[in-house]
Amino acid sequence: MRDDAADWLDAEWIAPRRNSDTALMLALAHTLVVEGLHDADFLARYCTGFDRFRDYILGTQDKVAKSADWPLV
Repeated sequence: MRDDAADWLDAEWIAPRRNSDTALMLALAHTLVVEGLHDADFLARYCTGFDRFRDYILGTQDKVAKSADWPLV
């Protein structure tokens, strides 16, 4: 599976650790929110609970941001 991306993409294959898929998804979501790459209008219109999820990944309550560095902390 490492080789199924086209060579011109110059893609890097990253193998996540076992049982780290949730941490990886939370870190990706954190990056999207922090960098403003999420569709806030769509989320406000069609989703419920995003405010709570955003607060969780930003660490509003527990003071632990679920960033890419979080699993290593």
